[in-house]
Amino acid sequence: MKIMLQSPLTMPSDPEVLKRTNALLEKVLKLVIRADTEVVKKYIEHGISQLEHHGYAGLRYLNNTEILKSMIQAEKEGYDAIVSSCFFDPCIEAARQLLRIPVVGSAESSMHIACMMGLKFAIITRNPNYVPHMIKLIDQYRMADNVIDPKPIRSLTLSNLEIMNCFQGNWAPIVENFQGVAKDCIEDGAEVIIVGCGFISPILSTSGIRYVEDVPILDPILVGIKVAEMMVDLQKAGIPTISRKGYYLAPSSEGLATVLKAISK
Repeated sequence: MKIMLQSPLTMPSDPEVLKRTNALLEKVLKLVIRADTEVVKKYIEHGISQLEHHGYAGLRYLNNTEILKSMIQAEKEGYDAIVSSCFFDPCIEAARQLLRIPVVGSAESSMHIACMMGLKFAIITRNPNYVPHMIKLIDQYRMADNVIDPKPIRSLTLSNLEIMNCFQGNWAPIVENFQGVAKDCIEDGAEVIIVGCGFISPILSTSGIRYVEDVPILDPILVGIKVAEMMVDLQKAGIPTISRKGYYLAPSSEGLATVLKAISK
């Protein structure tokens, strides 16, 4: 089984950041993937290169076309499933409509798993600018009754520079900051906490952060990969994994080809 992990960013220009990011991902995937599963992280060719730019809806919309093109190409290249590495779940619903392979949102799947584990969950992301946009994501996935109130989504208090400095190899500031924010969420009723950023979740998972005060911590990347494995298994067994009636009604292959040709000019 071959799964594509779609990044919302262009490839990092700093070779040390790329090296450490890839090493983290490789280490964290070993915690859950099956022996016959290959996960390949794919970056977009053009578009957003800095994480902080994801705090602006307009920039994300401009970036989404490149992400969707990458996902379409992944199916052509023979991938069995696609998982978003970004907690905003960019283009997930659009790709589901266009593609025949399973497309999994790391945010969506981790929220559903959280509902199976506890009554109320909270999300901790890395940038305060992300918070209002992720609140819309909760509404989109119809999860408003399953999150703590108030402030279901909270942010680390570290600056972007402090977070990037951790990629020199010292993860302790991120771990300690996350645990402090998590304790505040727990005081407000969180029974499960989701790491709302695919950039920092591997840091916490490889650091062994499974619980904070007996409250489980969910890594959305790992959850997304396992859900993708399951959906591929179901599909191969001939069991439906999506409805083509209504919302995910698929266009004809000719219609998709016509639009792709037009936007590529």
